[in-house]
Amino acid sequence: MTKYEFRNDEPDIIHGRGYVYNLNYHIVWCTKYHNQALANPIIVDSLKDKILQICRENEYTVKALEIMPTHVHILLSAKPKESVTNIVKKLKGITAKWLFEKYPE
Repeated sequence: MTKYEFRNDEPDIIHGRGYVYNLNYHIVWCTKYHNQALANPIIVDSLKDKILQICRENEYTVKALEIMPTHVHILLSAKPKESVTNIVKKLKGITAKWLFEKYPE
């Protein structure tokens, strides 16, 4: 099993040009019909890698990530320009399409 180290080196309050923020989102989503599709450790490790890749690409800071057999918990920080709906849409949409292609069963 791969060890994941989450970035906790950033300060709680982030200062930018003309703004100060500290936005943390706890996002949870379930598999369809609460199917235990995420019970396989190989799928879990792959999914964690994919979620962390998406977060890096979009400059989200992942504080915690836990994948259960029927749902995913993620605590992340994002810039104020990102709406929560867009964050969820990116995470769920990209990972769902990717999982269906990589693990069709």
